Amino acid sequence: MFVLFAIIPMAAVLSAFLIYRKTGRRDFLRFDLVQFIYAFIIAPLMFVWLKTFLYYLLRKEVQISLSMDELFVIDTLFSVIALFVYAFVVIHSLTKSFELKRYVDPLYDVFSHSEVLHLWIGHTGMYVGVMTLFALVSMVNVFVPAQLETVKSVFYGSLVLGYLTGIFGFAGIWLSNFTDNPIFLKIMKFFIALYFACHVAVYFLFDPHFNSSAMAYWVIFMAFFAMTSASYLFERSERASGWFERFHHKVGWKKGNFLTSKSKFKL
Repeated sequence: MFVLFAIIPMAAVLSAFLIYRKTGRRDFLRFDLVQFIYAFIIAPLMFVWLKTFLYYLLRKEVQISLSMDELFVIDTLFSVIALFVYAFVVIHSLTKSFELKRYVDPLYDVFSHSEVLHLWIGHTGMYVGVMTLFALVSMVNVFVPAQLETVKSVFYGSLVLGYLTGIFGFAGIWLSNFTDNPIFLKIMKFFIALYFACHVAVYFLFDPHFNSSAMAYWVIFMAFFAMTSASYLFERSERASGWFERFHHKVGWKKGNFLTSKSKFKL
């Protein structure tokens, strides 16, 4: 086991050195390919390896017996610190990609580059990733019912909360679209409909109990139902569209050269 733990970081570090000479030659998702590999392949691999190695040490090597609660606290603390480090790794990879572009072309439009990352990659990855995580929690709850008992009022209140969360979630997606290009919203609506359809299919195939044991499933089901309904209504309701446009305009910056609701700049 220890040999395997030693090989993985050595292989990661060696591969990082070997691919460094390819820096600046090719892009992927508007990142320099080498920087993308560093940030999204090698760094997550090392994060998982470090968590596994820490768990191995605490369970097998440390002479003190630790409870599951103590292990959870240690793992959580380690994960939070590691995630902060990972955030700076991603920042470095992004800014390094900008630097490489500016080195080749001093007049390169870094702002345009960052806007592509901001909307198409940043927002898409963030929203799809969050929906995927919630969908996974929901599916796990179907096959592993929670040992939870609540009164009906709490259960039904949770369903209402899930529905409202879906409405506000779609509102956030709607307001995140800073361009007139409809592709971003179409991508979001596709994934919303996909996950809602998956929840409907799970309902007919596995018939989860309509009680607190499957609360996570039903709350997330209601959230996706609300998002699907909102994506249909907001598209066709001029009143709803107008309300969101006015809200978007009010929360947008209106002074100086800051962004407005139509993603234009005052010069």
